[in-house]
Amino acid sequence: MNMKWIRALLMALPVAALTVGSSIAADSSDMHPFDSAGIVDESPDGQGVVIISDSVLYVTKDTIVRSSSGKSGSTSALSKGTKVGYNSVAQGGMRFVTDAWILPANFNFAEFEGLED
Repeated sequence: MNMKWIRALLMALPVAALTVGSSIAADSSDMHPFDSAGIVDESPDGQGVVIISDSVLYVTKDTIVRSSSGKSGSTSALSKGTKVGYNSVAQGGMRFVTDAWILPANFNFAEFEGLED
């Protein structure tokens, strides 16, 4: 074999591996746009407190809520017993929901690794 060809092949392999790896990572994050999920135990109260799967979280006027069809809604859609996916940030010792998705009743938490029921 030609040494130039071998050298070119060895240089191309890491680039190909990075491309494939990042593509797989992008595909898995496209499966669900949220990093946590659960069932609403208590709807948001007057202070913006919502409890999801025993976790105390807060919603604000900036919290984005989407229906399962993708349409925007309000935090009032986070009613008791509703399955939700959400992203949150910690600030000042509290956890704020930034985005929430109302999930279908037949959503199976077990199919999504890393998400809680």
